[in-house]
Amino acid sequence: GRIHAGRLRHYAPHVCARYWKVSCQGKVLYRIYLFTLLFMPNLVLAKSVLIDSKHSVPSGQVEMRPLQIQCKNNCYLTTHLVAKKFDETSKWNSSAMYVFASASGNEGIRYGIKLNKKSLIPEIVVEYFYSNKESESFVLSESTLGSWEGFKLSWGNGKYQITLLRQEKHEEYSILRDSGIEHSGNVFFEPETLNYMFIGVDVLQYLDIGEQNVNQEWLKIANGN
Repeated sequence: GRIHAGRLRHYAPHVCARYWKVSCQGKVLYRIYLFTLLFMPNLVLAKSVLIDSKHSVPSGQVEMRPLQIQCKNNCYLTTHLVAKKFDETSKWNSSAMYVFASASGNEGIRYGIKLNKKSLIPEIVVEYFYSNKESESFVLSESTLGSWEGFKLSWGNGKYQITLLRQEKHEEYSILRDSGIEHSGNVFFEPETLNYMFIGVDVLQYLDIGEQNVNQEWLKIANGN
């Protein structure tokens, strides 16, 4: 299987920009981390460039923006979420999710972190929604407030996979690894759009413009460092 690993090192928190055409609150800070990317049987060193944004969405409200997807097949994108606060009282499902969907947006896959309304425990979930209004939901794992949850979405040739990345903490550093938790299946729609969708949640989002191939402009920025 694939393992993402490497010591998190803070190199350059000095460049501010909006690289994915979204309205974010506060500055978008440009941070560089180095990760070791291990593919079996070959060892490859890859540089991750994380763009972070802070979002505070009031109870019952939704913040939804598109990520700029230019890839059609054999594509992958890595993002990370750190949820700070969920709305435990709203009738709406407090969540920080990504929506991978058709051009019309009436069918697709949602994945991310959602608060379980009964147990009030955050969960890593994958949801299918169909054009006939039916849906399916899969719980991959429980989560906790403040936990770093990484998601690598890959798709191609009618298949998709979501891999969960998590931190392994050491005394003076952390290692980001493939957690061994993943979900895969058939793509039952024509993929055209990918949005983030945050509902009644305080969350930090990290977009890894180095570990993706869906936007060539992002790669140019990442490779220029």
